[in-house]
Amino acid sequence: MKVKWAIDNKEVKAMLKKYPDKIDKASKFGLARASAWVESKIKARTAAGKGVSGGFKPYSPGYLEARAKKGRGSTVDLMFTGQMMGAMQSKAKSAKLGIIYFTGGGAAQKAMWNHRTRPFFDINMKEEGQAAKVFSDAFMKSLRATTTGAT
Repeated sequence: MKVKWAIDNKEVKAMLKKYPDKIDKASKFGLARASAWVESKIKARTAAGKGVSGGFKPYSPGYLEARAKKGRGSTVDLMFTGQMMGAMQSKAKSAKLGIIYFTGGGAAQKAMWNHRTRPFFDINMKEEGQAAKVFSDAFMKSLRATTTGAT
């Protein structure tokens, strides 16, 4: 899954032209912040029993029974042991790429299967706009700090 953003902020565009040597650092900082925000949003939304487009499809009766035997609730939050969500990480891989990923192969496999039935590992249009704002704010903060000498 890829999410692409377009910068539509006149102030950001002006800074891009004025300080080209500072752009990579500020962009990587902004992507790291935005990626962490998206990771946090996915985790919080999933814990609340919501996927990308709203509530999750209910668990099957058999699985609900197995969850009850283990003392788990009936809320569809994709959390049984916590390993899958605990393995979710984010980072800015470069000045142009922020990623959200799973640290273990088992967690990535679980996430893939869960996502097929109950889409959770993505963001919707509203969240995309919010993530773009997080990026823009962090980008501008970093760029201002590097151009004014503040750290």
